[in-house]
Amino acid sequence: MKTEEHVIPLGVILAVFLLILLGFSWLGVKEVEASERSIRSLGIFKITWYCPCRKCSGKWDHQTSSGAYATEGRTVAVDKHVIKEGTHLLINGHEYIAEDTGGGVRGNHIDIFNEFHTMCLDDAHGEKYWEVFIIE
Repeated sequence: MKTEEHVIPLGVILAVFLLILLGFSWLGVKEVEASERSIRSLGIFKITWYCPCRKCSGKWDHQTSSGAYATEGRTVAVDKHVIKEGTHLLINGHEYIAEDTGGGVRGNHIDIFNEFHTMCLDDAHGEKYWEVFIIE
């Protein structure tokens, strides 16, 4: 019975060695030391979604109350009496920034921005209740 030899190209070996030696920082990935940032639970929040359409945002489109441009994957609307603008939040494993306040966002309610209205409809995401963490 003949066994097959598997040869790993030297370039692959060197690339893996450099990744281990230098880390992933040259790819733009930053490892966060546990001492640099910590998370603290804010409790369970009602989570909904909004988009730049007139039904969701009125005349405001991508303009947020903080002056930032609303961006999918980053912007959330919060009740400023519960969470201050600029706060970094961890929601369902994803980091967001509180950059907006919404007319219908009161108390423990967060509205996550996305680009398309179909994602705001009940059959797409619906209303969720997730634990929210503040990143300090």
